[in-house]
Amino acid sequence: GNNKYIGDTAFSEFKNRNIVVTALHLSYRLSADGEYLGLFDAKGKLVDEISFGVQENDVSYGRNPSNPNEWLFFNEVTAGNSNSNFGANSLDYASEPTFNLQGGFYPSTQVLQISSTETEAEIRFTFDGSEPKKNSILFGTSFNVIRNYVVKARAYVPGKLPSPVVTMTYFIGENISLPVISISSNSGHLFGFDFGIMNNSIKDREVPGFVEYYDENKNLGFSTGVGLRLFGTTIFTLPQKPISIRFKSKFGIDELQYKLFEERENEKFKSIQLRNGGNDYNLS
Repeated sequence: GNNKYIGDTAFSEFKNRNIVVTALHLSYRLSADGEYLGLFDAKGKLVDEISFGVQENDVSYGRNPSNPNEWLFFNEVTAGNSNSNFGANSLDYASEPTFNLQGGFYPSTQVLQISSTETEAEIRFTFDGSEPKKNSILFGTSFNVIRNYVVKARAYVPGKLPSPVVTMTYFIGENISLPVISISSNSGHLFGFDFGIMNNSIKDREVPGFVEYYDENKNLGFSTGVGLRLFGTTIFTLPQKPISIRFKSKFGIDELQYKLFEERENEKFKSIQLRNGGNDYNLS
């Protein structure tokens, strides 16, 4: 929706200032409900065309790099590069992997095993909070959970889109009597040099994350994908930043149904705020 050329200047709402455009931005948008797209040269001669159907969030549709006459669905972003070699003919997803250990609190090292019901599945996993990709670590027979980890895994099956990501947080040897909120996200969303919301104090950008809540008895209250955003008039610029956790269907659920506060009657939430204490955030 922006008619911008490389080298132009444009206002960035996230940076709240003008930036130099580094990629071509076309002046139109494509409908997620499907439509026709044609590419013509300067003389009006048709170069290429495609009629596409209904699209799905976070799934692209493009040419198979091994067979340009075939169009596939892709789940992983390859902006500026050729399409991935791992596409699917339909919106058919691999089955979610299964963990032998539920997330939570454990007194000592645990042995984690992750499996799939699909024989051709490869299970890729991370333990740094990021979402697994095709080139992430291949899960072997087991993984020793020796300290606090956020483990995320997904299954890859030939001819299918990768499974949804399954997230488990493990706390090892922690003696805690307060409720615990675990938040995980790709580090670039939070601490990226250009657009990380924490690193740049960007208030108006919402990024995807995953949250798990354990009550004071160490029982899991809820876990879901969420949107993360900074809030406040000025306190979001302080070193310790307030975070708004937003429940939306595009991330996980559109509403949290959980009695989060004992002293309140309401049990439904569209968002919850993790406040930093304001200007006295660093005072005891």
